[in-house]
Amino acid sequence: MERKKTKGRQKIPMKKIENKDSMFATFTKRREGLYKKSSELATECNVDIGIMMISPTCKPHSFFHPTVDAVISRF
Repeated sequence: MERKKTKGRQKIPMKKIENKDSMFATFTKRREGLYKKSSELATECNVDIGIMMISPTCKPHSFFHPTVDAVISRF
């Protein structure tokens, strides 16, 4: 039996989200997902991790494990 030929996973072109509400919702979802993954990485691998990002409304957001001082002192 012959296999069906597929294109595989397609690359989605990057483009700016013009709708403000969609942009804020997307940022919030991505931020929460990134925080969750970072927390899992920090606890499972016992590593120090720090993330800093700026929202579309220019508000700073950060995540550090275990503390800001512990992560920054390593650099």
